[in-house]
Amino acid sequence: MLLASSAAAQPSPPVYSPRYLHVAPAESLAVFGAPTSGPTASTVASGVVLLPGTLGSAFAFRHLTRTLEAAGVRVLVLDPLGMGASGRPLDADYSLEAQARRVVQVLDALGWQRALIAGQGTSATIALRVAARVPERVLGVVSIAGGPVASQGTDGVRTALRFARLLDTPPGRALARRHFARELRARAVEHGWITRDVERAYTASLLADLPSTLRVLQRMQGAPESVPLEDALRRVRAPVQVFVGREQRTGAPSAAQLALLTRLVPAARIDSVDGTGVLLHEETPEVIARGILALLARTATVSAR
Repeated sequence: MLLASSAAAQPSPPVYSPRYLHVAPAESLAVFGAPTSGPTASTVASGVVLLPGTLGSAFAFRHLTRTLEAAGVRVLVLDPLGMGASGRPLDADYSLEAQARRVVQVLDALGWQRALIAGQGTSATIALRVAARVPERVLGVVSIAGGPVASQGTDGVRTALRFARLLDTPPGRALARRHFARELRARAVEHGWITRDVERAYTASLLADLPSTLRVLQRMQGAPESVPLEDALRRVRAPVQVFVGREQRTGAPSAAQLALLTRLVPAARIDSVDGTGVLLHEETPEVIARGILALLARTATVSAR
C-alpha cells in the first residue's frame, strides 16, 4: 500500500518501494500499490490508475492515494517511462502515444479489466490517449490541471531539464532545490506544504541517474507522435473530468486546450477549484478524491443499467 501522513504529522517523506514491470526490452516501469503479478494473481475488476506529471512522482500522490484507499478503492500509481522511479532507456519512444501503450500493457500484466485513469499535468494527455486506445476498458479520465497537449515537449519537461542540468554539482544541487521550491510556489496558492523534505522527495528521482535523466528529457522534447492529438481525442468515449485551479498559475492549461477538449470529447466537464493553482493533488487532494469517487459512482450506475 502507498500510505503517508501529512507534512505536519510526518517530519520526513515516506520511503516508496516500487515493483518493476518490464513492458519491452530495457523498458521497466515503476508500479506502486499494484497487486502482485503472475499466474496466481487475481483478476481486478476495476480500480484507479494515477499517473504523476513530469515534475512529480508517486510521492506527489501520497495524500490522494491515502484518501482513495481509505474509501476502499484499489489504487495503482504508475510512473511513465523516463519519469519518477521508472527506467530511462535512451533509445525508447517517449511519445505520449507510446506512454499510453505502456499503461495498457501494465493493466494487462496485472490483470486489471477496467480502470479510471487520472493524470497530472502532461500525464493527463497520456490518460486521454489510453482512453482512445482501449475505450472499452477505461471507466473515466480525471485530469489534474492538464490540458490536452500535442507532444511531450511541454513546460514541465523544459522545467525538469533546467533543474536537472543544475543538479550536476553539489553547489548546483543547493541552487536547484531553491529554484525548484520557487517553481512549486509559482504553481501553488497555498505554500505551507512545501518543506525541505518535500523538495528533496520531488528532486530525488532526478538525482537517481542524472546523466540518463538529462538525455531522456532531451528525447522527450523531440518525440514525434504517431497519432495526432485531435484524432486521439475524437476516439475518447469515457467521461472526462478536468480539475483546474481558479487562480491562474504557471503550468495551467490554456483556454485553447480546454476548448479543444470540450469540442472533441462530448463527455468532458471542467471544474475550477477555489484557492488552488495547478498542484491540486497537493493543495486540495480531498477535492480530487471526491471527484474520482463521484466519477466511479457514475460509471457504476451506468454499467448497472
